[in-house]
Amino acid sequence: MNDFTGPTLLVSPWQVLKPPNARIDKRKAWILKLRIRKPVSKFMRVCSLHFAEEDYYYRSKDFKKLIKILKNTAVPLNS
Repeated sequence: MNDFTGPTLLVSPWQVLKPPNARIDKRKAWILKLRIRKPVSKFMRVCSLHFAEEDYYYRSKDFKKLIKILKNTAVPLNS
């Protein structure tokens, strides 16, 4: 299961993603990689440009729109 709110349609070349809530170890990895020095709130987001292309997979929705989904194993690149 994905830790994020859900897939985002490919409307632009980037997305804004929420840090994971469910897995504390992954959340800590995100905080370290992004060098976040303040408490992480539910309103914080991470730009998709902080992830490698290999961190995503694509799925077709109703054979009309391509959906870009962040893999559960994804950790941001160094900021």
